[in-house]
Amino acid sequence: MGASLYEPINVYKPLAPDIGIVDGPFEYLTVGGIRLPLPFTTRMTVVRLSTGHLFLHSPIKFDERLAKELRGLVRVRHLVSPNQFHYAHIGEWARAFPDTIAWASPRVRRRARARHVDVDLRETSTSGRRKNGVGRSISCSFLAAISRSSFSSTRSQER
Repeated sequence: MGASLYEPINVYKPLAPDIGIVDGPFEYLTVGGIRLPLPFTTRMTVVRLSTGHLFLHSPIKFDERLAKELRGLVRVRHLVSPNQFHYAHIGEWARAFPDTIAWASPRVRRRARARHVDVDLRETSTSGRRKNGVGRSISCSFLAAISRSSFSSTRSQER
C-alpha cells in the first residue's frame, strides 16, 4: 500500500475564521546522503493574527501559485520553524516574502549547517519592526498560541 497525498496540494484550505492549512508535496528523509524510500506528507498551518498579518507555521516546499494565493489574502509577515525538523523550506518563503520575520526554535541554524542545508533565515531590521509595532504584537500572539520560550527570533540566534 503506497502513501497518498491529501489532495489538493498547494491550495489554502480554510478550517475556521483566521486559520487554515495547506497540504504540500511528499518529502523524503535523507540519511547519510541516501534518500530513503519513505515518503511523508507535509502540512503548513496559516494563521491570521490580530494585526491582520499572516503567520505561516512549518512552511512547506515553496510554490509560486500558492504564494500568489496567500498574497491575495493579506500580508505574509511571520514564518515559523517550530522545531529542528520543520525548517527546510523557510528560506524559500523568506526570499519570496523579504519583509517577513523568520522565527526558529533553538539550534535550527546549527542543525541546518551540519546537514549542509541552505536555509536563509532572515528577518527585517529591528527598526522596521519597531516602526510598525509588530515586535510587541507578535509576542502577545505567540503567548496566546504557542509558548514563546520555545522560539527565538533569528536575529537573537545570531548573537
